[in-house]
Amino acid sequence: MDELYDQIRKELETLIAEGRAMAADGLTFGEAWALSRMATQAIVKIVEAVGTSSTDKRELALFCVDKFTLAILDAWDIPKIPNWIEGPVDRALHAAVMGAAGLAIDAIVGRWNAEGWPESVSLRG
Repeated sequence: MDELYDQIRKELETLIAEGRAMAADGLTFGEAWALSRMATQAIVKIVEAVGTSSTDKRELALFCVDKFTLAILDAWDIPKIPNWIEGPVDRALHAAVMGAAGLAIDAIVGRWNAEGWPESVSLRG
């Protein structure tokens, strides 16, 4: 099981590195939302390999989404938001993403269970 969690950690680190690079290049709010959506899908796909209960997988996916979101917000210089207020804006955006993440995970799993799981998922769509 440790090997599986190491694999998930490595894949999450890869997602975070790719997401940080995209954020550093500059993102609009729409692009940032799309990145969050694609990352959630990629994380669900990664976590599916864990042979535990669906509740445990969901919690692991939420944990990974949280880590991804914090890393991206740290790297993203939000357009037209002054640096002195960016911290509170980052916290509000993080809360919004995490509020939607649980619903998004449930929707993704439900859709993929009905339609079939993709071979792979990329942050670039």
